[in-house]
This record gives sequence, structure tokens and C-alpha cells, in this order.
Amino acid sequence: MRQMILAKCYECMAYYGDGKIDCKIPLCPLYPLMPFRKGEKYQAIQLSDAAKAAMAQRLRTALENTEALRQKKKENKKEVSEHPPKTRKRATKK
Repeated sequence: MRQMILAKCYECMAYYGDGKIDCKIPLCPLYPLMPFRKGEKYQAIQLSDAAKAAMAQRLRTALENTEALRQKKKENKKEVSEHPPKTRKRATKK
């Protein structure tokens, strides 16, 4: 696993063409494991209460939209299943 992370950092940093330096991309999920990161401690990003509330609202809206789409699908399936299937008359040989 560690080698895969190192390989991703190697690729992302353009194969360390300019030397083995810190990428300085703290938003990267692999940043805490970056092999040439400086000695500073990795700190998680602290979201403000307003940002948390906005994210929660977007999540609620997305969930509501998803539920509405599921309900529409169910209704459409019911409408389709209510119609009897068409029967075809077979031609009889004379």
C-alpha cells in the first residue's frame, strides 16, 4: 500500500523532475503520507459553522431530490404495470 501511495506522489510531482521537495498541497488526501513533506504536522482543515450548515443543506437537498426521483420511478412502473399486455392474434393456417 505504501508503494502505491509513493508512486502516486511520484507521478503527481512530475517524477520529481525538480528535486525531491514537498508538494505543498494540503488538500490532497495523500498529503499526510507525502514522502518529502516538511516536518510540520498535518492539520485537518477546520470548517466554519456556516460552511458546515451549507454542506448539510446541500446534502439534504440532494437526498430529497433522490427520493423524489425514486418515487417518480415507482409511479411510472405502476402506470406501466396497470396496462394489460397486448395480445397478438396468430394467423391460422387454412
